[in-house]
Amino acid sequence: MQRTILGILAAALLLGGLALWLWTPDSFAIFGLALMRLGIMFGVVWLAIPNFRLISSRVPQWLLVGTIGACCIVAVRPRTIVFLGPILIVLWGIAPKWFARKSK
Repeated sequence: MQRTILGILAAALLLGGLALWLWTPDSFAIFGLALMRLGIMFGVVWLAIPNFRLISSRVPQWLLVGTIGACCIVAVRPRTIVFLGPILIVLWGIAPKWFARKSK
């Protein structure tokens, strides 16, 4: 249900943004472009939701949180990718096999 609502929201943002961009004066056209940009972003998330569920079911939660944290650190300080990149590659290589959830 939530994925359907997200898809409808993405389509509405794209159509509303296109309408504002095409049929309003130049001062309001920038709002149309912003709405289209948000619609594209929500559409990408809408398409990726099944993949997120698949990845989160196969990978330990701490690895996902650690990867997001490392990406935030690299975004703030790009030189840390030299250290964090190899660590993440090794963890993504071994962690799903060694630390995966055990099904009973």
